[in-house]
Amino acid sequence: MAAAQARRPAVRSGALVIVREGDEICGVALSTPGQFGMGFVNSVAVRPGWRRRGLGLALLRESFARFWQRGERRIGLGVDSDNPTGARRLYERAGMHVAWQADVYERILRHQN
Repeated sequence: MAAAQARRPAVRSGALVIVREGDEICGVALSTPGQFGMGFVNSVAVRPGWRRRGLGLALLRESFARFWQRGERRIGLGVDSDNPTGARRLYERAGMHVAWQADVYERILRHQN
């Protein structure tokens, strides 16, 4: 068990932002300071019932403020540009811009006789 715990990534203090309504978790943001040479937002999640209320933007802004307090001046994240939740628009509203883009192509191979 100790070996499994040693491999588990550490969540540094201040890297997790949780929004609750009463006892219920509405949204979270998980970030890692110093990843890829910048503060990196690994995940932003808002439960469906709380979407379209500005919660995602608030989670990002709080994450940015925590990075600023740690001395991080560059923030990054990755997103699927086809994400149906409008994540890319959210990140642009938060003042972020596309720094680089990757296109992934695929083909499903079928057995042919």
